[in-house]
Amino acid sequence: MIFKTRPAEPSHAPAPASEDRVMLGAVLDGLLALLIGLGLTQRVFPDADGALAVFAGLVGCALPLSFLNHVVGAVLFRTTAAKFLLGMRVVRWRDGKRPRFGQAMRRWLLGFVLVVFQPMLEGTLPEACGLRTVLRRDLARGITV
Repeated sequence: MIFKTRPAEPSHAPAPASEDRVMLGAVLDGLLALLIGLGLTQRVFPDADGALAVFAGLVGCALPLSFLNHVVGAVLFRTTAAKFLLGMRVVRWRDGKRPRFGQAMRRWLLGFVLVVFQPMLEGTLPEACGLRTVLRRDLARGITV
């Protein structure tokens, strides 16, 4: 046999949250970054004239907000703004602990790729970059897969 497969390692994290809840959280997080970024663009660049200038200002404001929400929020609080409202947490799928900075960063960057290809994909990637989105109540109860 050329390729040996390792047995699947058991996960000590709770079961993933439903795809619908995860997708709703992703949409709400995106809208939140977009709307706050738009408001911030109006404050920071009030004299922006033309669609290109407004778009550049929006990208310059929305991307850092998205980074703070998805990467810093996930590392410090194990959640994003929308996931918090929906009762979800982001944990490492192997041990259920706090995400590492590199994992959160890779997952955030992967999210931009998935936005483009999501219509062609079936469902979501619940354990992208070694992270899993779980329900807060399952994490508090210590329920594992």
